[in-house]
Amino acid sequence: MIEVIREPDDYAYQIRQAYKDIPDRELIPKINAKYGEKPGYKEKLNEINLRQQKEIQSLGKDRFKSIGIAFIAWVIPIGIIYLMGLAMGWIYRGFKEKQNF
Repeated sequence: MIEVIREPDDYAYQIRQAYKDIPDRELIPKINAKYGEKPGYKEKLNEINLRQQKEIQSLGKDRFKSIGIAFIAWVIPIGIIYLMGLAMGWIYRGFKEKQNF
C-alpha cells in the first residue's frame, strides 16, 4: 500500500523512506499507532486508499484494452497481406484468361 505513494513532499512518503528496512505488514500498524492522531492523517490515508482502489479496479480494463490493441495490431497487418494476396491472385487470373485467346 505504501509503495503507491511516490510524492516526496508527502509525509507518508518520507516515513516510508525513513523505515525502508521494515516490511509493510509491520510498518503500517506502527505508523497508524504513531501518527493516527496527527491532523489530516486519516483523511490523507483515506485519499491514498481510494486512489489505490481505483487503480486496482482499472487494472482489468487496462489489461483488456492492451489485449485489444495487440489483437488489432496483429489482425490489421495479416488482413492487409491477405487482401494483397487476393489482389495479386485476381490480377494473375485476369492476365491468364487473356493469354488463352
